[in-house]
Amino acid sequence: MLILITGGVRCGKSQFAETYAKALAGNQVVHYIATSQVFDEEMEWRKQLHIAQREKQFPFCITHEVPYNIEQVFTQFQCGHIVLLDCITTWLANELFINATSWKHPFFQTAVYEKVTSTIQQLQQLPIHCLLVSNELLHGIPSEDEGTFYYKRMLGKVHQAIVEHCDEAIVIENGLPIWKKGGKET
Repeated sequence: MLILITGGVRCGKSQFAETYAKALAGNQVVHYIATSQVFDEEMEWRKQLHIAQREKQFPFCITHEVPYNIEQVFTQFQCGHIVLLDCITTWLANELFINATSWKHPFFQTAVYEKVTSTIQQLQQLPIHCLLVSNELLHGIPSEDEGTFYYKRMLGKVHQAIVEHCDEAIVIENGLPIWKKGGKET
């Protein structure tokens, strides 16, 4: 099962995803794929805080810190495990902006899109429940920065590809879930 949970910044989507994962998990292992990179002391502190919170929330939680090539941890998943990937937005940025100039090349752009969407399809094929958290960045003012503009455009296409393959698509607004596909309210 593949579930997309998206919404604006600080809308409660990660908390909703963790609650949903806990409801699905029972006594199963929860694999938490964290895509953020630690660049400073504050990020390290936040990382440790989040790990401690997850360990309290889930009886069996394994955190994978994987900013790139998340498929490298797929071999650790077993039938019935719960996977929570937080977040697509950061993972895509990590892959797309791996260096200062590659993203400008159409071949590289296509390769990143195909890598991300094929990785999501691989997750869909596994005998697991996978919750994907992402951000809605497309409702704001258009960016004049070429990299940001292209990134937002690719994120929109990635979201569409995920929705095509997922069982549920949920938008969180002000802490409230709205089912756009599958689930309670379609």
